Amino acid sequence: MPEQPLLTIIGYLLVAAATVISLALPFERWPFSRQSAIAGADLVAAILLALSMYNDVRAIAALAAFPAVWLATIGGRRGAAAALVGVYVAILAPPLLTRVPLTPANWASVLLFAIVMPVFVVVARMLVETNRNFQALLSDARERESVSGKQIERLGAVLRSYAETADIGVVVLDENKRALITNRRSRAFAELAELNPSTGVCAHMYAADRVTPVPAAEQALQRAIRGEAVEGELLWIGPPGNQVALISTALRLKATDGSSLGTMIVAQDITDQLRRGREREDALATLSHELRAPLNAIIGYADLLLSEPLPMQSRAHVDVIARNADRLLALSNRFLDGLHSSARLEMMDIPLRSVVDEVVDPCALPELASRTVTVEVETDAAVRSDRAALVAILGNLVSNAVKYSHEGDEVRVVASEDQEGVWFTVANTGSHIDRRDLERIFDRFYRTSAARESAVPGTGIGLAVSRTLAAALGGSLTADEVAEGASFTLRLPVGVAETQRPPEAMEASA
Repeated sequence: MPEQPLLTIIGYLLVAAATVISLALPFERWPFSRQSAIAGADLVAAILLALSMYNDVRAIAALAAFPAVWLATIGGRRGAAAALVGVYVAILAPPLLTRVPLTPANWASVLLFAIVMPVFVVVARMLVETNRNFQALLSDARERESVSGKQIERLGAVLRSYAETADIGVVVLDENKRALITNRRSRAFAELAELNPSTGVCAHMYAADRVTPVPAAEQALQRAIRGEAVEGELLWIGPPGNQVALISTALRLKATDGSSLGTMIVAQDITDQLRRGREREDALATLSHELRAPLNAIIGYADLLLSEPLPMQSRAHVDVIARNADRLLALSNRFLDGLHSSARLEMMDIPLRSVVDEVVDPCALPELASRTVTVEVETDAAVRSDRAALVAILGNLVSNAVKYSHEGDEVRVVASEDQEGVWFTVANTGSHIDRRDLERIFDRFYRTSAARESAVPGTGIGLAVSRTLAAALGGSLTADEVAEGASFTLRLPVGVAETQRPPEAMEASA
């Protein structure tokens, strides 16, 4: 039986009161001062019971453990310190304040609990801090996830709004081939082509000739779904009599780690551009045809004058007129032949020096007199080619070099040969061609931004016709990327070129 019944009763009453208050009232919402008061009362009760039941050390430790841990979890470092003081008082007060001797077993228990209980309190405090930090990180992660979700939703809304206002058809498929984004134009294209939503196949989709139906497996949407690349493909959609020309491109969407995010398909209506291109070709064809009659008259009268006895200087002037009229007539004929894919070539051995001298003759191109002309031609080198076509190509390159340079600039013409064939380079130090213009400079009717801004006259067909002629000769015409000015290189193979222009050469220039 306890020797201090009053302390025992007070201790039990404090334990009961603290227990009832903690169960009946929402103590977790209380401030630290009130919560610590309940835990402190419970710890005082443990101390009073310890003084009355000093011979039962295990029971005392058990009674002190709960309020000590409570104080340590709610009070931070102050609560942990108060808990340790209370635990030590509850364990050490009975043997120190009472005169009843303790057995060795009790002393062992006192020392054991004096070591274990502080560790228990510290570990409890660390667990609470760890849980609190984890909850804070979890809350921050949830907040960030919420913000990211809102940003993604906002970005999606912006993309959908932009797609709806764009004048191109846009379709975005996820990695499971489900449509994430479609816009007004893509839906109109799908309706015109009679797209089957369940199969993804268009009933009215035709090749570039507007007649040949595109097989279901070869349609742009089906190829994009299979992950195949579709880049700048021309096709026609819609029933005959109501067709629209589209340029379609499919791009694979990938994350930063390379994983697939889906596919984006873009289609642009180019019906008006094709129509205007045909109109320009028809107009130029008409113009070229109408030029034949006056050019033939000029050539005829020039020949009559040359058949008469003329002073040396007058004969040279008439000869320039006749030669340039012949060149213009040949170029006009070749342009018309190009439109109808029927140009014929007359192959002969041509010394490089003779053709270069003809295209850099100041009498034929007076503007050359105000330029610094540099000519480098390999001695005795020759090429088997069509002279009129070769003069037309090099003459156009030299004319452009003069046109897009300024007085005093250098115009450089180089002609040489190697194991693969002969090559000509025409360069100038005038206007520079940007890299973005190099990709399209051989397109019909295309003019660089510098040419448009400087208002240099031109139609944008000279380089297209020149490349077509180069292909007919079995060679190639390329624009070189240089730091200053512009440079073009014509390469012709060794041997005899075809006497009939290949149709694909014309198609390549279309």
